[in-house]
Amino acid sequence: MTEVLLTNYNLFRQCHIVSPWEERLAVEKRKGTAFASPVGRQIQKLIGTDARNADHLIEGYLGGYGRIVTALGDDLDYVLVVYQASLNQTRYGMLVM
Repeated sequence: MTEVLLTNYNLFRQCHIVSPWEERLAVEKRKGTAFASPVGRQIQKLIGTDARNADHLIEGYLGGYGRIVTALGDDLDYVLVVYQASLNQTRYGMLVM
């Protein structure tokens, strides 16, 4: 899987992960990262790799579950709020947000 990142080419889909003209730019200046998942963008902030590469690795290693994680998109914040609310509800017997 790491060889795919080194070559920047998705062999299954027969396309580049990061477009060749963006590959030479600094990660912060790549406009295509705006189309990556929020999870990928957070990983980009943490370790400095392109968010699309992070999405590709997540989907490649986790399969269907990885696609679910990256497909949550902006709903990830909502899912976390609902999860936290459910924890609070079970702890205190009522919904606390």
